[in-house]
Amino acid sequence: MFLSTLGTALSLRKATPYDLNDFLFSPSELQHKYETPVHHSEHPHFDRALWLRAVNAGACELGYWQWVFEQVQADDDTYLLRH
Repeated sequence: MFLSTLGTALSLRKATPYDLNDFLFSPSELQHKYETPVHHSEHPHFDRALWLRAVNAGACELGYWQWVFEQVQADDDTYLLRH
């Protein structure tokens, strides 16, 4: 049951702005995926400038890739609530 529900949820996420696999990756897997010259060692939708703004505003004490993971998970939850 869980796998069929997960499969249905994943199939409904076609409108998300980035790779659906990002929702399933750990912080270290996201880092491995995006630390390439093509991606300039940052997530294409959650760049280091956004992270630094959160850090400087006192809203974040996480490292960059942990913060990216949290943003992706929050985006996943928001997307599922809207659709």
